[in-house]
Amino acid sequence: FFFQAEDGIRDTSVTGVQTCALPISRLAAGHAHLDSGPVTPRTPPALSLVIATRRDAACRPHPLRRALAAIAAAEQPTGGVEVLVVDQGDDERVARIIAEPVMRGLHVRHVRVGWVNADRARNLGASLARAPWLAFPDDDAAYAPDALVRAVQLIAAEPAALVVGGCLVDDLDRPHQM
Repeated sequence: FFFQAEDGIRDTSVTGVQTCALPISRLAAGHAHLDSGPVTPRTPPALSLVIATRRDAACRPHPLRRALAAIAAAEQPTGGVEVLVVDQGDDERVARIIAEPVMRGLHVRHVRVGWVNADRARNLGASLARAPWLAFPDDDAAYAPDALVRAVQLIAAEPAALVVGGCLVDDLDRPHQM
């Protein structure tokens, strides 16, 4: 799901897509450290993807690596994508994944925090996001190769929408209702 990055509640619908209204809070409190990363472009990206990863995810790096590699390999929409990885781990594993060659060209901002709380991590990521649209993929999820471009196309087709969603498909390509 992609959420418009502004506060407010509004009912809307997109033909063929389930939508719901939801306010997005850009407030986050607590201790965080933004690791140095790629230079932030002046123009905001089309989409911001906020991935909250926990200590146990840092101990199982393969799902996060797969998620980031899928984003890096996906067709990029006009304006590009930024990925904010909010790292709730206490070691360097996530930083090493982000630095892997397959991630080159992907605009990743690595944010380390000193607490474990997925909601807080997502709120912090949302507060740092620069795009007008946000998504919160899990650290073990992967987008289809055309998902980001299709999301931007849906957003362009329905500029009044606050939420745009799609179909969840498991590892065996079976669709699931949400």
